Amino acid sequence: MKILIADDEEIERTALRDILKNESGVEIVETRDGQETLDILCDGSTPDLCLIDIRMPRLDGLELMKRIRREPSLRHLHVVITSSNRDRNIIIALAQLNISGYLLKPYDSAKVLGIIRPLIGTVVAQKAAVQASPMMNLLSKTLLIVDDDKEIREMLNTVAKMEPGWETVEAENGEEALLLLRQGLKPTLCFCDLLMPKMDGYAFVRRVREDSVLRSLPIAIISSEPTVASVRQLAELKISGFIIKPFDLSKVRAIMRQTIKEPEPEANPTLLVPPGAAATPKRTTPKPAPSQESAALAPSTESKPAT
Repeated sequence: MKILIADDEEIERTALRDILKNESGVEIVETRDGQETLDILCDGSTPDLCLIDIRMPRLDGLELMKRIRREPSLRHLHVVITSSNRDRNIIIALAQLNISGYLLKPYDSAKVLGIIRPLIGTVVAQKAAVQASPMMNLLSKTLLIVDDDKEIREMLNTVAKMEPGWETVEAENGEEALLLLRQGLKPTLCFCDLLMPKMDGYAFVRRVREDSVLRSLPIAIISSEPTVASVRQLAELKISGFIIKPFDLSKVRAIMRQTIKEPEPEANPTLLVPPGAAATPKRTTPKPAPSQESAALAPSTESKPAT
């Protein structure tokens, strides 16, 4: 578990180091300004968690956060901001950049650990899920289940167990699922809910399709509130299926089986759409009628009398 502490004040870095020194398996990396931090992150030395001060030379914490979120490989990095600033507008701006926490200086050990320990637990669990997944087993198939409803996840788990050779990995929202994918999870198929906290199904599918490494992942949507507009929007994102809650287990199994035969979602997506939300019919170009000139040149099919 690697934690990066970015602060230009040695005394502040030391304070955080002392608070975290007894945490098992934690490796501390330190930087002294925003530009140095960004350089390390962009060089591929990505930590599991960053503690970033707002006021730093060369590049301040707010601008650093904006650049981090613009970088696809860093977009879901866990970042906790450290500052003595209580300005409401700055805190709101940082919250919009999806920070994982805000620590006020001077540090209170209990409050620091109260924020850091759950984040450590989340990272460890995500790594364990990737390592435990059968992605290295070429004979197995992996179903990624993305839904904030535990009952739905359990139901899909049950269906997967009915099919030979399938294993499952779960995520409670799109953000968590995307992080698993970026950490190396390579599922055969993903079932994804639309309405979820942090990152909904629309944003998740869009992010996957924008990623050159992930875009071929077959994704089937499961939702209780489909509309004609939503089905068409998702069809443009090349989903592999759309099932309405409460769903028929046989339709879930049908999509799983179809995915094995047709692994590319671009090939021929089959949408199980709601009533009234018919998929856009495939356009066919009619063959032009033969011109008189071409008809005259065409060989006759009538039999000629023997001479």
